[in-house]
Amino acid sequence: MNNKPERDFVDDILGEGLTSLPLPSEYQYYKHLKNNCIVINDAIDEGIIESACIPLLEMDQDPNVKEITIYLTSCGGSTFYGFALCDIIDRLTTHTTIIVIGVCASMGCLIAMSGHNNPNVHVKAYRSAVGLIHSGSQYLEGNAHSVKDTFEFNARYEEYIKKYILSHTTIDADLYDKIERYEYWMTAEDMLKHEIINEII
Repeated sequence: MNNKPERDFVDDILGEGLTSLPLPSEYQYYKHLKNNCIVINDAIDEGIIESACIPLLEMDQDPNVKEITIYLTSCGGSTFYGFALCDIIDRLTTHTTIIVIGVCASMGCLIAMSGHNNPNVHVKAYRSAVGLIHSGSQYLEGNAHSVKDTFEFNARYEEYIKKYILSHTTIDADLYDKIERYEYWMTAEDMLKHEIINEII
């Protein structure tokens, strides 16, 4: 089988001298990055800064970029790093489409709703996509003082998350109080009703 065209493309996006093809996830990420598309296909951690936040800022500041696409599927992850991406999406000036594929759970759902108040952001989801809103979790360890400090901070941060959800969806305080202690799974239709997404495709 002749894979020369594919290798030429991989060399172009990843550099020459490769001894083997990259993982499919790496291949798709860099392939789409060339076309102003960002692929988020993993749990949210510190890597989101390099893989999504910085490229998104650069695209938004590039006058030659007229359209940005974000493909999103994530089971959740760190709210600290995830909200860095939300802050950027909230302020985008370039027309951006977020496409939810599969699942946007926990922090992934917060990212999906981040464009709610930004007229430059349009969020789509496939009909089979699902979303999840729930209370965050935190591992506590250390002495009594550090555990108490972390617990108190988490309580304040949970309030921040609540305010974010209420301001970025049509979920009101009464509904939020009913669901915050549960796993609130949503179909694409549910996410559309709550205006987490704008369109089902």
